[in-house]
Amino acid sequence: KFLALGPSGLRLPMNLESVSLSDAEDALSIVDSAYRADPFVDKDELAEFTRRIVCEGHLPRTTKLRAAEIGLVISSNTCDSEIADSIFQSVAPTARELATEGRVQRMALLYHTIFGSLDIGEQIAEGLYAKALNQSASTISYQDAGRAAFALRMCGKLDSAVDAFSLSFRTAIEIDAPRLAQFPAWQLANLYLEQGDESNANAWTSTLAKLFESEEDQVSSSFVVAYFCRVAIHNRDFDNAIELLDRCKRAYPRFPTLKAHTYVVALEIGTHLLNPDWVPSDALLEVASTRYEATSRFGTSDFFSTVFFTALERAGRRDDAVAAATEYISERRRDRSPRAADLRRVVQELRS
Repeated sequence: KFLALGPSGLRLPMNLESVSLSDAEDALSIVDSAYRADPFVDKDELAEFTRRIVCEGHLPRTTKLRAAEIGLVISSNTCDSEIADSIFQSVAPTARELATEGRVQRMALLYHTIFGSLDIGEQIAEGLYAKALNQSASTISYQDAGRAAFALRMCGKLDSAVDAFSLSFRTAIEIDAPRLAQFPAWQLANLYLEQGDESNANAWTSTLAKLFESEEDQVSSSFVVAYFCRVAIHNRDFDNAIELLDRCKRAYPRFPTLKAHTYVVALEIGTHLLNPDWVPSDALLEVASTRYEATSRFGTSDFFSTVFFTALERAGRRDDAVAAATEYISERRRDRSPRAADLRRVVQELRS
């Protein structure tokens, strides 16, 4: 519906002090759609609008929680800790809500996984996963299992993460939603790839490829092509990586989030590093450094960090690469899961 409105369709109320409940809910639908549909809009402004809704006293808590969830999804992908903190603190969930109310738990899990306390995130994730196990298959149980799995992976609970992602995948298949099944399949393939489990990584990569055969929306599933490019880099298949990198760039949103753009930069560097004669330009290293500074503290940055450190060394800046790798491992890396196999290898080579 949002896409059908055209470029002039984005109309958000300016004065929220007197905005009606229906207008606020409609505006949140526009924000959620605009974020996903890739129109010419500023995603930071979309997140700021959700924060303003959360802070508006006359609106019901259900609307504020919906706004908070949308805003935290956006800020997680823009790595904006300031607005995420503001949204979460404005909601101010109580201990009772965190223990009993599903909507509050889902919102809090988004915050704590990327910005807040991983200890609290782990507790919430375990509760949501347990709830999903005991629910009938639905989009809610699919999402609860998937988000819990992502948090558990961040917390280093890999066996539990695999179980939860597997439940999310089975749920998507059971409700006949193969497009939704792409996310847990991708996460499982990526998890096994990073941990050096080639057999399981290949199995889930094949599953993901089969699901992708019928995909019609290349933009919303651009993460799948990006993953295939990463696999080609891992397999040192330069020709395939180049082809997939080009497909990935064409499929990506015109205005990707900071996280998404950072991943494309990682694929660009990782692909060209397969050419032993390639040396990264100062301009590309500057872009990579800027993206690294902005995103590396917010989790799932092992791949980007690996190619960034390798590129610094390739450019003759070995001391910078060693210093950056040391700082990443000791200070920046948020994940409690074991370091990715390629990262371990590169760090060992830099220190030798």
